Amino acid sequence: MKADNIKKVTVIGAGDMGHGIAETALLAGFPVHLVDTTEENLQRGIVHIEKSLLRMLSQNKISEE
Repeated sequence: MKADNIKKVTVIGAGDMGHGIAETALLAGFPVHLVDTTEENLQRGIVHIEKSLLRMLSQNKISEE
């Protein structure tokens, strides 16, 4: 499979590795579907991603786009 063929990414598990993989895929411009066994775990992963993106934004490592 070539990277050009990838249209979206699904990450199963929003723990330490899962939310990191999801964030990396988001930063690469892919639409990401993140799932976990519980809503609590999913929300925790989303919060980690949001905090990380806000930190990178405040450090001018990424733009709002």
